[in-house]
Amino acid sequence: MEANAVRLLVLSDGSVLRERTLLEITEIREKIAKSEEEINLHVSKSEPEFRAWLHQEFKELMEKSREMLEKIAEKQSIFAQVDELVYQEKLHPGEAYELITNPEAMAAFQKRREQQAEEKRESDRFRDDDAFWDKVEGEGDFDEFMEGMANEFEKMFGFKSSFRKEGDQEAASHSRSSRSDDLAVKRAYREIVKQLHPDRATQWSASEKALWNQAQQAYHHGDLDGLREVLQLLGSGAVATAQEDRIGDLIARLQKLKRDLWERQKTLTQHQRTPAWRFSFKNLKGLLKIRKRTEMELRSDYRELQYQMMDIQEDWKSLLSEHHRWKKQFSRKNQKQMGSKRKP
Repeated sequence: MEANAVRLLVLSDGSVLRERTLLEITEIREKIAKSEEEINLHVSKSEPEFRAWLHQEFKELMEKSREMLEKIAEKQSIFAQVDELVYQEKLHPGEAYELITNPEAMAAFQKRREQQAEEKRESDRFRDDDAFWDKVEGEGDFDEFMEGMANEFEKMFGFKSSFRKEGDQEAASHSRSSRSDDLAVKRAYREIVKQLHPDRATQWSASEKALWNQAQQAYHHGDLDGLREVLQLLGSGAVATAQEDRIGDLIARLQKLKRDLWERQKTLTQHQRTPAWRFSFKNLKGLLKIRKRTEMELRSDYRELQYQMMDIQEDWKSLLSEHHRWKKQFSRKNQKQMGSKRKP
């Protein structure tokens, strides 16, 4: 009841709501434009100037940090590959390290794995064939088996032929019912066209357009229930007028603009928290403050990288010791095999 009252109020005096919505849309657009202007100024001017000053003032420290980051990333990548090979292929860490650091050995290993997988697939296929023929032989003589299979096919054929006759009758009845459904679909579609066709009036609301599209899809797919649903909506008066629909579009546009404004204000706040915000070489007092703060942060980051590198070096030593241990065991194993081959 309350919804109907609100709808009647909107229909009776929609001009006030429309004017208020348009005014709010204009104000929000101005705020969005102002925010975008400040963001573009920061991205195009302040941030590049700050980056140039940063590289000029702390060039040595930033290069050292970059080199340290590259070394850490390289070693972490090798650790990740070793862990993956150890977990997936059940290899020794030393063997995995040997494969990763030797591309030729890795290529040979992958080729060997592919051959083993192919051999396994072949053996599984032959095993399945052997199991089938073992089952056939276990059931008795092969000729008896084939004769039993022929009898089964004969029974199936007779069953299918009788089923086909029944199926023909069902198909005939189904075709008759489908013809009657087609006629009902056409009648319902004609009734909808009389009320909803775009040429029937100068104004066409979005609600009416949505119903028209729904009717088109239902008619295309032969959906009688969908067409009846459209007719029911038309008969109940649930379709909004063009005036109400225009106000609804304005309110939806206003909500979207509010979300856009919130996103831009959030981005603007993030930029304002960085040292590059409103950066300028002319502000000497501000430069001294930014220099002190930035130097502290860069030196703190570099110390953190040094601690990470120390931890990685310890892990690296243990990985190399595992590699040397595996290499010794592998060489001893090869020597024993070669010695056993040389014996008469």
